[in-house]
Amino acid sequence: MQPTTLDPKELMAHVQLQTYLLVEPTVGFAMSLKATLQALKVPTNQIWMANKLSHAKTLIEQHRPTVLIAEFNWDDGTATELINLTEANFERSQRVVIITGHQATISKVAAASVEKIDSHLLKPYSIDTFRSQLLKSFIQKLTPTEYDKKLREAELKTSANDFAGAIEILEVAKLMSPQPTSAYFLKGTNLEALGQDEKAHAAYRRALTLEAHHYRTLTAMYHLQVRRNQFKEATDIARIIHSNFPVDSNLLASFFECATNCGNFEELKSLYEIYRTVDLRNETLNTAAQNSFFKAGLAQLSVEAFDQALEFFDHGIKISGRDFNYLENVITALLRANVVSQAETVLSKVEPKDMANPSFHRLSFLIDRKTLSNDELLNRGRELIFSGMGSPDIFRVVVELLAQAGKETLAESVINKAVESFPDLRAPLYEILNSHLPNQYPSIKHSA
Repeated sequence: MQPTTLDPKELMAHVQLQTYLLVEPTVGFAMSLKATLQALKVPTNQIWMANKLSHAKTLIEQHRPTVLIAEFNWDDGTATELINLTEANFERSQRVVIITGHQATISKVAAASVEKIDSHLLKPYSIDTFRSQLLKSFIQKLTPTEYDKKLREAELKTSANDFAGAIEILEVAKLMSPQPTSAYFLKGTNLEALGQDEKAHAAYRRALTLEAHHYRTLTAMYHLQVRRNQFKEATDIARIIHSNFPVDSNLLASFFECATNCGNFEELKSLYEIYRTVDLRNETLNTAAQNSFFKAGLAQLSVEAFDQALEFFDHGIKISGRDFNYLENVITALLRANVVSQAETVLSKVEPKDMANPSFHRLSFLIDRKTLSNDELLNRGRELIFSGMGSPDIFRVVVELLAQAGKETLAESVINKAVESFPDLRAPLYEILNSHLPNQYPSIKHSA
């Protein structure tokens, strides 16, 4: 049974032994927090302050504070990394983490980090509230329940790779609480470590029957299903997670890939709305989102759902920042599906700085091939070739048009121009010419 009281002297002695990091953007308020700690007789040399995430990270690495009090949301990220660094330095009974924030979503962050943080404060809060929550967190650390002690024993076994030993302790722990969600969650992680996926899945399911929105269990279940290629089931779990908790870039990237792998392209629309709310999007997320929308667009082209395809492609284009390579892939896919007007629409999104790229003129020419007469296309192609913008595709089309018109001399001059830049084109271009003028060119071997 957890003690209901704690000797105040023992509590204050414990408070005064700790080292503190205050990560707060407002200097005046940070000084008020520092003054509160000093009033509790915490030595000044045991208190550090930071008003930037990068500085806070450095202080954690240098001083290893046991208590982290941090604003969660910053212009350049969140305090998640600070929390993880503190967790890596000290096990749960030896650290205190308190997060603060203005947004109502801070409570969701707290729920998602239930085993990592000890308290959360919604701004604005008073100094008295801060003091009360800080002391309450210390009391909880100093007076663990027997159930909490068993969980700690199991975690130590897990850290020592004694997974079977951890499971034995957790079997006892789950009988000590009316809602042993964490015991079942930890049992699942240890069963996974032993390669017993089916039993791990059952343990996670049991945890979720006790607490349907237990964040760590939901994410563990999600990753287990992804690892087993159960993408449909994993996407269902992902939907629960992102509907109830904030997600970081890496997890959201995984959600995009998972939904794509099971062909649930409608889910991408919901994920895109979440993507738009993420302040710092890393390259992993951007790449996963772009690839997902491209694959979704291709899938819609295959069933001739052209408007839907263009919608998916457009999301990918926005995420890529109108990256030319991405636009090129989209235009090529649309032309293969003979969706010329949509290809023209996408070509119009090319940035002015990319219009000097020879590939831009190649794409424009391929669209012209679908819309211009042969004479107009031939003139356009020759214009590009003699302005130095010829590509293998352009050379092939121009040689074929000249051959069809019986202009073999001009065709040969174009071939000679082509091999200056693309030597390997000699044989295939003569084959095109030969196919239209068999009497004049019975063999092309002499040209190789």
